[in-house]
Amino acid sequence: MLINSHVSEQSLPSVLLNYYKNNTDINPATPKIIKRNLSAIVEKYKSEISYYNQTIAEDDAASLRTFYNTNGYHDVKVDYKFFADTVKKQNVLRFNIDEGRRYKIKAIIYKGLRKLPESIRKNLFDDLPIQKNEFFKEDLILKNADIIYFRLQNSGYFYSKYFINPVQIDTNYLYTPHTIISSASSSSGSTIDTSRFGDIVTIEFETGERQIIGNVAYTSDNNKEKGIARSTKDKFNLIHTGDWYSYDNVKQTERNFSALEIFEKISIDTSKITSKDTLNFLIYTKMRNRNKFDFGIFVNHTPADNYMNTGFQTKYTFLNPFGAGEEINYYANITVKNISDLFSSHKLEFEGKFGTLFSQPLLWAINKTQVAFALNLEYSKNNLNGFLVDHWLLPKLSFPVKLPQAQFFNKIQFDISLEGEKPINYEKMIDSSNYSGDQLNYLRNAIFYKTLNNYWNSGTRSSIWSASVIGGSFVSEHRDFQLSPKKGNFSLLSAEAAGLLGIAEYARLQFTHLQFFSKPLHPNKVQALKIKIGLIFNNKNSTDKYVPFEKQFFCGGANSNRGWLARSLHSSKIRPSKNNNAQPDSVMSVNDYELISNIYGSAELFEFSYEYRYNFKAPTGISRVIANQISSLGVVAFSDIGNAYGWFVDKTDKPASYSLADISKYFVNNLAVSLGFGLRYETPIGPIRLDFGFPIYGPVIGKPNFILNRYYVLEDVAIHFGIGHSF
Repeated sequence: MLINSHVSEQSLPSVLLNYYKNNTDINPATPKIIKRNLSAIVEKYKSEISYYNQTIAEDDAASLRTFYNTNGYHDVKVDYKFFADTVKKQNVLRFNIDEGRRYKIKAIIYKGLRKLPESIRKNLFDDLPIQKNEFFKEDLILKNADIIYFRLQNSGYFYSKYFINPVQIDTNYLYTPHTIISSASSSSGSTIDTSRFGDIVTIEFETGERQIIGNVAYTSDNNKEKGIARSTKDKFNLIHTGDWYSYDNVKQTERNFSALEIFEKISIDTSKITSKDTLNFLIYTKMRNRNKFDFGIFVNHTPADNYMNTGFQTKYTFLNPFGAGEEINYYANITVKNISDLFSSHKLEFEGKFGTLFSQPLLWAINKTQVAFALNLEYSKNNLNGFLVDHWLLPKLSFPVKLPQAQFFNKIQFDISLEGEKPINYEKMIDSSNYSGDQLNYLRNAIFYKTLNNYWNSGTRSSIWSASVIGGSFVSEHRDFQLSPKKGNFSLLSAEAAGLLGIAEYARLQFTHLQFFSKPLHPNKVQALKIKIGLIFNNKNSTDKYVPFEKQFFCGGANSNRGWLARSLHSSKIRPSKNNNAQPDSVMSVNDYELISNIYGSAELFEFSYEYRYNFKAPTGISRVIANQISSLGVVAFSDIGNAYGWFVDKTDKPASYSLADISKYFVNNLAVSLGFGLRYETPIGPIRLDFGFPIYGPVIGKPNFILNRYYVLEDVAIHFGIGHSF
């Protein structure tokens, strides 16, 4: 806000209390104790009422004049009037603004730079945000000065500084006694042609002597860093003896040292011992504790199946084992999966995991690009509705690359992994008495677990892996706050392929984009959009190849289409029913259908979501503690559209043909739509949320697709609990 005057905004309690106070004040029978208590309570709400203050109004007028002046309206006139509106029965403070014409820049003069070498001076003025003949804007003038200043700093001029002189208005050759373009009366009766007025901006620079880098020394806290090799520091230090001083090189060195993730504190400064044209540098670092043990409860989200999970984990960290900033983590955890749907599904899945992660947080640094390295060895055991599955990574190599933040894609990661996946009790599960009738064919012939089971029991395999995967991802992170963004965007584009070793064979593409909008004056009102598209290419007719479980697409759940439970939503001609006389190729029992939905995903995915997020403002006139709690509360209205297509269990569910018309018709006709609302409570780790999703259109067991054709629609609501926003 440019002004401090504001409209009175009385809350409902304030209005009611003032009403009762005014009436009790005029009633002589009102006990004094009631009057005193009401007066004390009403006093707390006084901050909601804005009274006219002449000093503030004059300051506001001056602020408005300053704002217009800094944007080129040098002739602006601002006054104000305070009066009573008898019709609306309210007091009004009105500011009257006569903008006048907007001035352009006639010249920008940079002084003190002529003595610079031509090789430096010729590049100082490239691509500046404002030039002559453009409208005057003070903030862009300051950016011009800052850009030139930092270019000098990067060219060795450590002592450079600048001053901006008051703006002058060029008034030469302006009298035109007979031609009036825009006028103001002069003392001679002539008129002044202000259309040719122009601003002259003068910026004076003092560069000082150009500085060369002399000695570069390292120091540390209590000699705790004796295990860190100087060669490691030299590798990522861009401050080199004999080079010209560069501000960017100093800051990039700080970023490189921070990226090593082993220092608690980093400080780079010039040494006290300097000369007229030489700077000596001292780099101080303080190392983190080399040994750390953690144990606690965690909450996370697994993107593959849209599960919200919790559990216990323990981790031991050992820093810098070989003197180059490395890190080794040994970890183990037990996970309870899908806690977000406990309200509706009352089912629990478990996972146990242990492994080790070796990482080099900074492997190479090239300008502002940083390349890291990680090696992961891991084993886990999953319980998928009674199916026990072993999974291991031996090994997984990752190369995360950080790019300059200003670029659209500012992070890239390349991965290579050798993986094993083995069903432990496949034959026992499909032969158990829990499943009966013809529907067991779906379990016996479910291609992926059957394929895996045959692979491990064949005796012909020549390795300990079932999959070799190579992939990469491009990330664009431009959100203002990652936990509760109010504006900005996030994008992820990933691709991977398997097929060189083992029996997994597929290619997978995924694109996700998140966008957030809010107005500066209303940061508590946020609109959020999500679009997510996924495709898996594989030979659907092959019986000796498979797609790993965690690479399949699932729809439904707390972070997906919230009208359905996690993993339960997919396009299919197979419908669950209690009608045992129906044909087994089109109908499945409810229990079998839910089981199959839980362990088999789809080849395609489309999701689109919209959320309107509203956080309550802290009310005035009450306890600050209570006000802060109220401001942590929020509500959300959302709409989720999307589905998973190409369910691996149902080969018959596909477009009539591969023409664009049939594909589009298949895609649109099978979209699932849900609407809902949610409650939010902000915490330091993100909002705790409770969402209620109503399936408006889509498959609901035993009911028509459209909500208006169903009975007892409230029993169809899906309830989800989670930590952090849905997206």
